[in-house]
Amino acid sequence: MVQRVSGNLDLLTDNIYSRMDKLENSLENKLVHKMAGVIAKRMNTEMKNLRKECDDKIQDLKRDFHQDIADIEAKINSISDVTQNNVHSVVSNFTA
Repeated sequence: MVQRVSGNLDLLTDNIYSRMDKLENSLENKLVHKMAGVIAKRMNTEMKNLRKECDDKIQDLKRDFHQDIADIEAKINSISDVTQNNVHSVVSNFTA
């Protein structure tokens, strides 16, 4: 009888340990899944922020580039006007 009780206690102990292992594994899996979700969400948020920052910087560079081109065009037009006036003066002086 004592052996049977001892055997039953051993079986019960094994069942308890097995159940605890299953619960631990289940809890670990839930935690890993939850943490992976949180990390993925955070990474997506950070990537969106970085993408927005890059887009803003690119827009600033484009705006500066267009302004530089406009300035260069204005200078070219100014030089062209002065050159054209000088050519007209030379031609007028030459023909006069």
